Amino acid sequence: MDNLFIFSQAAEEPFIGLQHLKLLPDEVLLLVSDGVTLYLSDDALAACFASANLVANVRRLFDEVIEAGAEDNLSVVAIVVT
Repeated sequence: MDNLFIFSQAAEEPFIGLQHLKLLPDEVLLLVSDGVTLYLSDDALAACFASANLVANVRRLFDEVIEAGAEDNLSVVAIVVT
């Protein structure tokens, strides 16, 4: 995402795709950096969010990424509709 906000005369126009989502109650929308997706599969990522406790789930995700050997930074934005 950072590349979308870097200006360069030589850069190609960024592709910006829009998707409208409607979250249902208790669904979670996750936005994660490549520091997460390089180390966790989709199934492992989903397993981190098995409980109803959002804070515990994000902590579990962090622990799983670190345990998998991540050396990169990681970012997580979790949005839940209750």
